[in-house]
Amino acid sequence: MNWNRIQEPLSSPKAFIVLGHLYFWAMLILSLVYYQERMLAMDTAYYSFKVIVYGDFFTGHERTISYLPQILPILAIKMGCSLKTVLMAYSAGFIVFYYVAFLSVAHLLRNPQAGILLALALGLTLRYKFYAPVGEVVLSIVPIAILLAWLSKPNTVAKSWPVWADIGVGAFLGLLLLGAHPFAIVGTAIGLGFLMIWQKEWKNVRFWITGIIVGALLFCKFVLGERNAYEAERANRLGEAWEVLSNLSDYYVSDVVMRYFDTQYAFPVLVLLISLIGLLFSRRIGLVLYVLLSSLVVLAVVIVMHAYMSSDIFIMIDGYLAYLGFVWALPIAYHWVSERRMWQFLLVGALLIFSLVRIENTKQFFQNRLAYVQQTIDEQTSSEHPKGVAYLTDLNYEKLWIGWALGVETLMLSSIEGPEHCRTVYLADRPEDLEGRFDEPDLFLSIPFGPESVKREELPERYLNVPLIPYREVQLAR
Repeated sequence: MNWNRIQEPLSSPKAFIVLGHLYFWAMLILSLVYYQERMLAMDTAYYSFKVIVYGDFFTGHERTISYLPQILPILAIKMGCSLKTVLMAYSAGFIVFYYVAFLSVAHLLRNPQAGILLALALGLTLRYKFYAPVGEVVLSIVPIAILLAWLSKPNTVAKSWPVWADIGVGAFLGLLLLGAHPFAIVGTAIGLGFLMIWQKEWKNVRFWITGIIVGALLFCKFVLGERNAYEAERANRLGEAWEVLSNLSDYYVSDVVMRYFDTQYAFPVLVLLISLIGLLFSRRIGLVLYVLLSSLVVLAVVIVMHAYMSSDIFIMIDGYLAYLGFVWALPIAYHWVSERRMWQFLLVGALLIFSLVRIENTKQFFQNRLAYVQQTIDEQTSSEHPKGVAYLTDLNYEKLWIGWALGVETLMLSSIEGPEHCRTVYLADRPEDLEGRFDEPDLFLSIPFGPESVKREELPERYLNVPLIPYREVQLAR
């Protein structure tokens, strides 16, 4: 191979944009092939159930960013499509959301750096969360990337606009972040800091005003605003930071993170180091230190927030670790896409392929999980007894990780072949939670929070035709 040739810069950044297109198309294919693994597990199954039952938008934590991927499945419901088609549309809706954002920043704003940033951020360190796509923590990377794309757009974009209009668009993008996950504060702050150093924005009034407005909006929403109990609990864990970080080896989460670096992150870290060495040769020492410090900050926050982990349940920590990939993607995207050398192009392509392969490999757990749920349906229900109640004491954590949505998981999995096959196994915390409702034949038990139940007449019969038969006690498959 001629080294001088791969050192030569590409004529334009269009090759990088092509990589982005191919990456998102591959993600779309994966989302359709593995729609059951993605849409019939845990939180995603519950969101799917709510959208299907009511044919309307739903979010569990008042984070409106969840609405955008629901446009396609709601349209499919309105068109009278089958349950399988609705679930496939919902699965694809997340990737379409990401892809539309990529198209906007890469073509509308003509900012290929931000486009590659978005692609890498959604793949470098994200693995299991691909199969739990409703997590707003990952969805929130999108408005952050769009905001950074606007602040780093080429001079040819909106060059005749007055400063107030430019700032207004930035403020509007800040408003979009208010419907995101609270962890977006971390990603936004790091992204803005990186751009300030990268573009040397120290005296740019437009950048400062936009950043201050966005920061104030996020502060009012997520710091001063009223938190729900779930968010308050997770935020309170940050108060234990010193205790956790000073005794890191005592916490199981440290073993989990080390295994991620050993088995998932070795190649991305190597490429990151190459990019940082390149920045050192370009005398961007401050930028290198900033990226390293930001990585440590994200890693520390994620570890502290997940110090409670005592087993290999990766579904929660994986989504937060996506922000580690976001930080690593910043120097790779902005530096390498600017230089456009052939070897940099090849490494970015290799990173995207590596991410897709790792995501595809992670499917095994979710396929095994689906098989276990199907086994439970087959062994514990029948046409004469289609509705069963099991108890948390029987939960197999290694096979399910999280079981609270088992009622809707079994309901939808059994109904894909047709509503006449509808069966369900509800997981209750303890027998007294049911308060004698075993005997109500027109009741569908959804989730144990409350517990929540739905009358049969509220369920759309073309998708979920729950029989008018009382529940009976069963045991989960072992």
